[in-house]
Amino acid sequence: MYMTGYLFMDRIEIEKLLQKSKELIPGGCQTISKRPANFSDEGWPSFYSRADGSQVFDLNGKPYTDYVLALGPIILGYNHPVVTERVKRQLDIGILTSLQSPLEIELSEKLVEIIPCAEMVRLFKTGADAVTAGVRLARAVTGRSHVLSCGYSGWHDWWVAKNPYSDSAKGVLAGTSTFTHDIPYGNVTAVEQIVDEIGSDIACIVVEPIISTDNDYLKFIREISTRLGAVLIFDEIVTGFRLALGGAQKLYGVTPDLCTLGKGMANGFPLSALVGHREIMREMESLWISSTYAGESASIAASLATIEELEKPGTYQRLWAMGDRLAAAWKSSANGSESIQIIGGGPMPQLRMVTAEGELDAEADHSLVEHFLDHKILWRRDHCAFISLAHSDSDIDRLIEISAAKLQKGEHVV
Repeated sequence: MYMTGYLFMDRIEIEKLLQKSKELIPGGCQTISKRPANFSDEGWPSFYSRADGSQVFDLNGKPYTDYVLALGPIILGYNHPVVTERVKRQLDIGILTSLQSPLEIELSEKLVEIIPCAEMVRLFKTGADAVTAGVRLARAVTGRSHVLSCGYSGWHDWWVAKNPYSDSAKGVLAGTSTFTHDIPYGNVTAVEQIVDEIGSDIACIVVEPIISTDNDYLKFIREISTRLGAVLIFDEIVTGFRLALGGAQKLYGVTPDLCTLGKGMANGFPLSALVGHREIMREMESLWISSTYAGESASIAASLATIEELEKPGTYQRLWAMGDRLAAAWKSSANGSESIQIIGGGPMPQLRMVTAEGELDAEADHSLVEHFLDHKILWRRDHCAFISLAHSDSDIDRLIEISAAKLQKGEHVV
């Protein structure tokens, strides 16, 4: 059935569709982070009929201004005309054959041009695959076993093993957790302690850069990686192409040995990349790391079109201006409340509700999501707001106004 067959369904029909999804799909949704329970207990639209610009339309045709943006990949806006047209042209040519597409070389050249650490490129379909390939490559190059991990890097065993006793780690071999060590962002002491214990067997340090007022921690990680002879991997699946054209490494002036790219590079088409220094990347020629769909050319065409749009003058100035204006307005509305944190800014600012101990206030956070949903705004619990080039000044003005109505009610915002 074409998507138009799902338009203007009544509440009962939508409930039946939701029930069918639970019967056919474990968890009811193909992506864990998109499960309705991760957003709202009730009233979450769950299904879309179409998306355009900064808006997603539900099965009743109602528009929602979206700050989840498909968990981050949409940076130009939904259904961007330049990207859509480029993909349509590629569909007419063919997107997957027994031969290689020249677009693979064209995109690789572009990534080498704009990403500071990139000298060679391997394409993948998901961020988790790209990061896992980087970890395996680092182990192959160094002959070492242990991985220091800071941030979220997907669902593969090496990363899930950081929480070996959680239900999410079921099925991961017991010994796997021995080799992966979680390090909180900015915690120099934790890194030094692990280094003292196993420094000579650290294959790589995987860091997900975040928006920060300084880059001292990233410089520290760079220095300690070099001293240990470990491979430094920046997981820029989220920050790549979103904070700057060259990613966080370009913004902060700290260059890793390898980095992964993904969510911002193709405006929603499935594509990721592992890029890095030639002397390390060449080792992949002998490793069995491969995917049938890595060279699928519709997504590569989408990426080339997306990057062309991002290269236009003023692009990142506009993204940062919108996000910084939003963060400043939140700070003003919070009026010094200790129960409200404003983290970062630019293209991915975060509004966080916290307890007196500084931990997430789940009840207040849930109330905030419900408040936005009442005003037809899609918002993710305990996460940054993603801003795209399709968001208008009026979108941001409206979000500021609706945020203020909630935040100015008092510290607990419930």
